[in-house]
Amino acid sequence: MLKNKSFKKICMVITLLFSYVLPFVKQPVLYAISENPTVTVGELSDVVSNVTKDGQTFQDRMGFIYADGEIVFCVDPRTIVDNGRVYNTGSFSQGEIHDSQGNTLTQGQVEKIKSIIFWGWDMSDDHSLTQYVKVQGAIYKALGYDFDRMSSQVDSADVDTFISEVDAHVIGTFSFAGDTITLKPGESRTLTDTYGNLQYLDFTNKDGWEFSKNGNTLTITATEQATNTTVSSFNRKLGRFMKTSLLLTSNGSQTVVAFKDPNFLRGIFKLNVEERKGHIRIVKTDAQTGEALQGVEFALFEKGGTKELKVALTNEQGIAEFRDLAVKEYDVREVLAKTGYELNPQTLSVTVEADKTATLTATNVKKGSLLKIVKVDAETQETIAVAGVSFQVYKDDQPISMNGTDTFVTDSTGMIILPEKLPVGSYLIKEVKAPTGYVLSKKAIPVVINGKETTVTVTVQNTKQKGQIWLSKRGFKITAWNKLENGVYLAETDSVLLGGATFRFTNTATQAQFELTTVDGEVLKTAELPLGTYEVVELTAPNGYVKDNTVHTVTLTAEDPAQEVSIESLSVYNTRQSLTVNVTKEFETSEKGHEAKATIGLFSAEDYTENNVTLPKDTLIGLKEVTGTSSITFDNIPSQMKVYAKEISTSQAYTLNEEKFQVTPGKMSDTGKISSEIVTIKNALKRGEYSFVKVDSSSKEPLAKAEFKLVSILSDGSEREVGLFTSDDKGLLSFKNLEFGKYYTQETKAPAGYFLNAMKHFFEVNGISNATNMLRIENERIPSIVTEATALDGGKVVYKHEKIKEVARFDSLVPGKEYEAVATMYTSKGEVLATQKRMFTAKAIQHEEVFFFNVPVKHVGDTVFGEELYRDGEKVAVHFDLTNKHQTVTVLEPTIGTIAKIGGQKQMTVGEKQELVDTLTYKQFKHGKVIVLAWLVKYGTDDMVVKPVEKVVELNGDGEVAITLDTIDVSKLPVGKYTILEQVFEVDENGNVGKLISEHTNNKDEQQSFTIVEKAKLPKTGEDDLFALVLIGLAFVLCGIVLFLQVKTRQMDRLNDKEKLS
Repeated sequence: MLKNKSFKKICMVITLLFSYVLPFVKQPVLYAISENPTVTVGELSDVVSNVTKDGQTFQDRMGFIYADGEIVFCVDPRTIVDNGRVYNTGSFSQGEIHDSQGNTLTQGQVEKIKSIIFWGWDMSDDHSLTQYVKVQGAIYKALGYDFDRMSSQVDSADVDTFISEVDAHVIGTFSFAGDTITLKPGESRTLTDTYGNLQYLDFTNKDGWEFSKNGNTLTITATEQATNTTVSSFNRKLGRFMKTSLLLTSNGSQTVVAFKDPNFLRGIFKLNVEERKGHIRIVKTDAQTGEALQGVEFALFEKGGTKELKVALTNEQGIAEFRDLAVKEYDVREVLAKTGYELNPQTLSVTVEADKTATLTATNVKKGSLLKIVKVDAETQETIAVAGVSFQVYKDDQPISMNGTDTFVTDSTGMIILPEKLPVGSYLIKEVKAPTGYVLSKKAIPVVINGKETTVTVTVQNTKQKGQIWLSKRGFKITAWNKLENGVYLAETDSVLLGGATFRFTNTATQAQFELTTVDGEVLKTAELPLGTYEVVELTAPNGYVKDNTVHTVTLTAEDPAQEVSIESLSVYNTRQSLTVNVTKEFETSEKGHEAKATIGLFSAEDYTENNVTLPKDTLIGLKEVTGTSSITFDNIPSQMKVYAKEISTSQAYTLNEEKFQVTPGKMSDTGKISSEIVTIKNALKRGEYSFVKVDSSSKEPLAKAEFKLVSILSDGSEREVGLFTSDDKGLLSFKNLEFGKYYTQETKAPAGYFLNAMKHFFEVNGISNATNMLRIENERIPSIVTEATALDGGKVVYKHEKIKEVARFDSLVPGKEYEAVATMYTSKGEVLATQKRMFTAKAIQHEEVFFFNVPVKHVGDTVFGEELYRDGEKVAVHFDLTNKHQTVTVLEPTIGTIAKIGGQKQMTVGEKQELVDTLTYKQFKHGKVIVLAWLVKYGTDDMVVKPVEKVVELNGDGEVAITLDTIDVSKLPVGKYTILEQVFEVDENGNVGKLISEHTNNKDEQQSFTIVEKAKLPKTGEDDLFALVLIGLAFVLCGIVLFLQVKTRQMDRLNDKEKLS
């Protein structure tokens, strides 16, 4: 019994505990309006509205209203929202609405407000406060209220505009609903919904129709598979809205609503496929002229059928059309021809394709007769039976065409029948091409076609062609001697028709021959000859001329068919007997490359008379230039004249040869030419010498072993190196046995220790010696540079903040000359760090410049200095060696690292007395004393805790030193985490602090930090946020107590039982 009672007590306690704990366990949030939602007010409008109804005005301030976090809207403007009030919720769909305040909303007001909320808020992407007050203002107006403004951005007029936009959507469909759209396959049409509702609807492709929507426009495309259909079902984009609206009320607080049943959009339209058809076009023209024929009637039949389907007449353009025909095969026949034309019996078959026009062409010929043309010989009246004679037939001055041509050609019988009949009328026949060997007929032959005869025959006559040879016999005669501008006397001759030459003419086909002799001043003309080829040969030449042995061939052809006599001209020339003088010119070879050119003259050796014209002795009758060793000739010299050759001029570098060379004639050739024996004229070069002296520019002492090149300047301006020469112990530089002309010498190697003098020294060898006036060529000594780079204290290492001193010493300068010294600081790899330039004027041969350089921010390590010396913009000396220790200074970048410990540990208990030690690790320090400044800050801040500690220590290169911060009493520091920060400064002999060398000031560096903690405490048993667990724990403790009491009770019962037994 006791056991059952105890168990019940335990269960009761546990139940009470869990009933107390469970409310603290968080429940999942349902984001929807509950049956008893809490209504709250959010952001408010920036103005107070004056709201009016039934002549009464009250003030209201708009703002967001929420029910369980969701937007709701006010329908009770006169009542103020009690912020945080719990409301009652009721759903509704139809009929009037009555709230707890006694307000009534009619069905019409409900529908109006529903549309305002749906289109103005739910379907809008704008959920700002400005949009909210527009919606709320529209609801007020739907309830019969008016106001001045809802916010600084929204007034009554803005709300009226907003209401109009909402009303545009309420129509419930799209503007083209009920329409029927007809398209051809492959055709598209774009429709626009002026109501603005199309954007909320989706369309699915169906029955071969494709839909593409962009906002409120819809593009419909009929594919090849499209069929007639009706589009009446749509997928709504509004499915996310519930179909239940909520009325939220609470006595004494404003009534609000949440509408969630949107207007349903729908619409129906039809889609039809238009039948595709094709067309036929017939183009009717005159078969000969191509002119369009109007008034020709055509009939349309099904393929192979006899029943006329349609008829059509050609228009002014000769075009007839059958339009909108079903796609199939058809026959087209001409049923009525134009007056004066024969009916074309041809049946034209055609296949009509969808959306295409099939074009047919047809022609008609006029009524008339065939025309036959016969070609005959004018003398014999026999038919000229040859093919290829061509004619044209003209009508009204225009050639007629048949079968694509306007030229008609005879066959091998010499006849032609035109391929088509000629219409009734008058025509002219013109010959275009005559038979070979006949003259082209220029006569136009008239012919009349009356249509009564089947064929009209016309004969055309031709006359045979003949030829004639005209022969001109020409030669030259001297009439005078004329002096030219160059002094040469030239024989003046005229080409004239020569008499006394006899020719024989032979017809190569018949071998018939005849001879004719020329007459002075006249052209020889033969009688008219049959066409063919003739050979013409000169039998005897005129006296004093060479006979022409050429066999001349002349062909008389009918190249021009309109010419009755073909004339061929022949010109035969006779050459005078003449002397040819041959001269060979030889020049001495020039190493300098001199121009070798000379002028040779040919002179009369005695008086010469011909044709009563006398040429005096020593008259220049020929003049020629010769270049280099070569040969020349003087032609057409009278064969009986005695002559000599003589050099008139030669190149400047050669000696003129003034000898007269008599010409000896040779034998006459068959052509009347006499060639002389060869005359040879030789020339020798002119030669000379030139000298220079080489000296020091300052002392004027001679300089030996200076090397020079000698260059010859050729006559065309080009250069040729002659050789290399060296100055002797007296500085003398001599050039001997040089050809006349221009030269220059240029130093190629200076004496040791001297600048090269690269100036070109031009001179001319002309036979005049310069031994008494030799030009001096001077050389200047090369300056030297010695440099030394140090720290300001003379050492070879510096910190980055120190300056480096560089001393440059120059020697062998030219006093009075201006120089530029360029000092450059390099890395050990030769990268340029900095450059300084300085101008100075040398007062003596020696000079010194001192430069000071700052170390670049990011540079450390060896720093090497180099010097360059410039004069007149040209580098004259350099001193630069990356391995030269005298030019090198090392830049150090000192760094420190620290480890802070308190009592040898990283942590101590508050209030303890411990030694604070900062172990300083350093790198790249000079040897010497420094000041270490250490201070204590709270970890992660720059808040200084105690006064800084200064320690003077001695550092050298890399190492480690322990610094005891014995002036800091750590026992007075409160609980927390601390960081030691350090800086290292220079210090002089007097203990004065210098520049900062290095620092370590990271206030979150764990190596520099230590922690001071509280003394040990009992641990906490929980936190407020574990309240439920604490209560659960207490429950189990109570259970333990109950069990303990139960055990004790049982023990007491046993003791009582024992006492009773005793």
